[in-house]
Amino acid sequence: MSSTIKMPWVEKYRPKSLKDMALPTAKVSGQRVKLTEE
Repeated sequence: MSSTIKMPWVEKYRPKSLKDMALPTAKVSGQRVKLTEE
């Protein structure tokens, strides 16, 4: 189900840089939370 949830917001936001993608991804993944902290 996670894969299906990632598709919608990814197409809607479509971040230009990896940093922008790290923010939303951190909330979904939870493991990348460290990336947002740094």
